[in-house]
Amino acid sequence: VVTRLDSSQDGRLSYGELERVMSGLQPDLTLKERDAVFAHLDKEKSGWVSVNEFCKTLNSTSASEVLRESLEVAVEAVPQELLREVAASLRRCKIVPSVLFRSLDTGRRGLLSQNDINTLALTYWPELGKAELGDVFARINLSGSGWVDLGEFCRALGFDGGPGSPAAQNSRADALLNALLQDLVDRMRNSIIDADLDICEVFGRLDARHGGALEAA
Repeated sequence: VVTRLDSSQDGRLSYGELERVMSGLQPDLTLKERDAVFAHLDKEKSGWVSVNEFCKTLNSTSASEVLRESLEVAVEAVPQELLREVAASLRRCKIVPSVLFRSLDTGRRGLLSQNDINTLALTYWPELGKAELGDVFARINLSGSGWVDLGEFCRALGFDGGPGSPAAQNSRADALLNALLQDLVDRMRNSIIDADLDICEVFGRLDARHGGALEAA
């Protein structure tokens, strides 16, 4: 069976070859979950999974169990990886977390709800499901109050919990947020180019409802 999976017969499995296995075992996996499973199996981070290593893994457990264990690791890593990506964008664009916090705080309460955090999470990873969004919120809302204050938000992103200089932040808020969004768009474009993906294929994967349009949330 594994030999048939290795369509190129080069002793290693590509993302596409393993994706067919994942889709057969659990067809409702999101693109991010598939990426996370592949990353977990690709222990050497080479971009390929050795057939011998894959066979050893299958010999110790079933294919479905391998997928389940990989997904458990992936689910636990989702909040941490997402927050790391957000923090990296802020640092690249020289944006302090309080500026992003205020842009999400549409109710001007000085607190962020789970819906506010969902907006942030889905901006970066639009394919996240309800359970994953809940995990992200729980990772930020360590107090368990149901609301995220600025201190919690900053600490979750690995920044100092203080508000910084509000006067300086306000004057540059719009320009900085535009820079953040542009950075996100640039990274998405570069990722698609580096992976040699077809933009229509990427769009089709994100279009979960197959309606020809992407939903805001």
